[in-house]
Amino acid sequence: MADDDIPGVCDACEVECRADVACNCGMEFCSSHWARHQMKHPTHRKAASGKVAKLWDWVKGNVNNLKSSTARAARFEKDEGSKWFGFVVESFGAERTTSILETARFSMLMEGSMLSSDEGPTSRYPSIVSFVGECGAGKSTLIRALVSYATPSNGGMQDLDVPIPGAQSGPDALVATTGEVNLYPDPSSFGTETPRLYADCEGLFGGEPCAAKHQWRWREHGRRYPLAEKKDGKMVDRRTAVQTIYPRFLYMFSDVICLVTRNPKRWADEAVQLLQWASVGAHHTVNQYALPAAIIILNGPHSEDPVWVSDDLGYLTRQFFKNVNGEMETNSVLQEMATKHGVNTLEDLFSRNFSSVYVHFVPHDQSKLLGSPDIILQQHERLFYRLKADTARVQVERERSWTKFDSKQISVLFHYVFKHLANHSDEPFDFSSCRRQVSLPQTVQGHLSEFLQLSLGNSLGENFAYASKMVASYLCQNASREEGRGE
Repeated sequence: MADDDIPGVCDACEVECRADVACNCGMEFCSSHWARHQMKHPTHRKAASGKVAKLWDWVKGNVNNLKSSTARAARFEKDEGSKWFGFVVESFGAERTTSILETARFSMLMEGSMLSSDEGPTSRYPSIVSFVGECGAGKSTLIRALVSYATPSNGGMQDLDVPIPGAQSGPDALVATTGEVNLYPDPSSFGTETPRLYADCEGLFGGEPCAAKHQWRWREHGRRYPLAEKKDGKMVDRRTAVQTIYPRFLYMFSDVICLVTRNPKRWADEAVQLLQWASVGAHHTVNQYALPAAIIILNGPHSEDPVWVSDDLGYLTRQFFKNVNGEMETNSVLQEMATKHGVNTLEDLFSRNFSSVYVHFVPHDQSKLLGSPDIILQQHERLFYRLKADTARVQVERERSWTKFDSKQISVLFHYVFKHLANHSDEPFDFSSCRRQVSLPQTVQGHLSEFLQLSLGNSLGENFAYASKMVASYLCQNASREEGRGE
């Protein structure tokens, strides 16, 4: 239909007839003639309505306040407040130091969530969704789409707290857009007990991002964690931080990890990349218990297969494992991983690092059959609900395993983890040990667990008899007490 969504008349009817469908070729048809038109021109598709087209332009960044270099510079400066943590190099005369700097971004978002509702819960249990992948994969654009979907229809789009999408042309189109790790709130959950936060991670193999020349003030404030020298005596560089420190931190605290890629033909490569990324975090952590979910997002590949956008939401995930399981016999990296974990299938290999795996597809906007804004935004909506379900499920598992922390506790954990990672310690980070420093047990089971961990931690054989007698005595006394109360 026209941009103002006022229906026209069918261009094929001999008598004046209301048009029900607008084609991307510019013509409009009634339902009957639209079917005939599609048979003659199978590459033609329905044109988006005015509202949908405008929304898609905003998601892509095809709006006035992002078109010119001056406008983008102003947006980069505004977006600087979204910086969460990142790699910093500082020089003091001849001395050069490197560190990880954590800003107050997380704390400010949690405070804003608390203040957004007078009748909301007194505690917040944040849920983090991390977007990782190579430069240019479209991580920032996906976050913009998710935030726009979660925004009330009467809300203003221009003032939303969202990342800047990658440039479509010019020199900035060839380098990373976002630097470090930025954090953005999901409007639909902001103010609730479990606010969802989207972490936009710097591209895995990128150099200096184009945002760097506009964003430098964030380095003036925050908590610094000086990076120790590596074992070879060299200082940590940006690439090392992006490929080792960032993954370890995000793996520990994310409920969902989204690997964004544009190439669906490299199934095995994507599997290896995601598993290697996860192994950096998983193999340097003990007693984490609740594993994050994994979503592989095929963002904008040139595919015209309608099954990829059908109601069979598990189709791509099945195809992924079907294609990659065959690679287990020829891919040396996957074989080495499987041998190390004592497994035979890719499903088992992923289960060691993730609680679930799902593959999602978002069409390219130049696709002839699937590239309409309606279909693309439909896939964004499906991704939104998948993330909502996965984060809720992982939060339940965190509660069961006593690793569900409120915003104050998790801020303390951030400090311990950053400090641990900055030291390049070969020792894995112990969540159980750290948990005892940030919270007290709330149940009988919790007290017993803490007692047994402290009693049996270093001398299992010597202390088992003593500990078992104490536990048995406590259980008997507790049972007698409850029986006396008639419970």
